[in-house]
Amino acid sequence: MWIPPVPRYPAGMVRVTLLLAGVLACAPAGPAPATECDAKVEAMRTLFARGLVDPYEILTLPGMQLPVSRRGAPLGEGIALFIRADGSFHFDNTPFADLAALRVRLSEEVDISVQIGENSGRPWRGHFNLMADARAPVSALFRFAEALPLGTTYALVVSVADDFVPVPPPVPATLRLALQLPFDERSWRMGGITNAVSGSCTALHEVFGAVADTPVDLRGKLVFDDVPTALATCKCEGVDVEAVVAFVWSISGKTEPAKRQFKLPLTGDPAAGSVMFQVGETMAGLVDFAEVQDRPFRIVPPPKPR
Repeated sequence: MWIPPVPRYPAGMVRVTLLLAGVLACAPAGPAPATECDAKVEAMRTLFARGLVDPYEILTLPGMQLPVSRRGAPLGEGIALFIRADGSFHFDNTPFADLAALRVRLSEEVDISVQIGENSGRPWRGHFNLMADARAPVSALFRFAEALPLGTTYALVVSVADDFVPVPPPVPATLRLALQLPFDERSWRMGGITNAVSGSCTALHEVFGAVADTPVDLRGKLVFDDVPTALATCKCEGVDVEAVVAFVWSISGKTEPAKRQFKLPLTGDPAAGSVMFQVGETMAGLVDFAEVQDRPFRIVPPPKPR
C-alpha cells in the first residue's frame, strides 16, 4: 500500500529524477477531446471498480498455492510467516529449512516486540498470519506454538475461491523503470512520481496530496475513488492518462485473488487439548479443521511406530 515519501535519497535518485522528467515531457500538451477523455475516465472507473486490493494484502511467494475457500474473515494486521510446500519457512525475507532453524529468529523477534511493549506500557499481543501453501505438510506446525509466548494468536490465510483478478493496465515505457524499483526505494521517491504523473492537473495533485493524511487502510480506496473524478475535472489536460492508471494500479490494484483468514486457536499451553495429524496431511485439510475449531489446541505428531 501507499507509504508517504521520507527524506532519504538512494543512490538511484538521479536516474529516477531523469526518468520522471521523461514522464512529464510525455504528458499531453492540451486537453483531450471531451468524448475521448470521458471514455478514458469511464474505462478507469470500470477497472478500479473490481480491482481494489485489500488494505492488509500480503503477497504470496513465487510458486505458492494458498488453500482455497469461499468463507473466512477479512485479513487483518499481523506478522506474516510463510510455509512453503516442502514444509520449510520464510520469515522476514529469510528462508529457514525447518522450525528448529526458525526458532532462534522468532525468539529474537518476540524479545524485541515484548521489550517495545513493556517500554510503551502495552503487553505482547503478537498475531501471526500463517501464509501456508495448501500442499505444505501440517507436520511443519508440530510444536510450533510452543516456540512462542502464550497469548500469541494465529490465523490461517486462504485465497477466495473463484475471485476475479483484472488484467493489469499496460505500463508506459516512461514509467516502467520507476515501477520496477524496489518497493522501499519507490516509496522514498513517491512524491516525485506523483508530481510527474499529475502533470498540470491541480485536482490530481490534491488527491495525491491527501493520501498522507488518510488512514492507511483507506488510502487505496481514496485514490481509486478520487483519481478518475480528478481527471474528469481536468478534462485529461496536461496528463498522461495511461501513466496515471498504471501508477495508481501499482499501489492499489489487485494482482492476486483476495485473501481471507480463519482463526487458528493454536497454543503452547500444555493444559490445552491436543490434536493429532498424521504425517502427510496437508494445510488444505487444516483449513477445514480451522473452520469448526474454536477451542485452544496443540498440534502434536502421531506416536512413533514401535
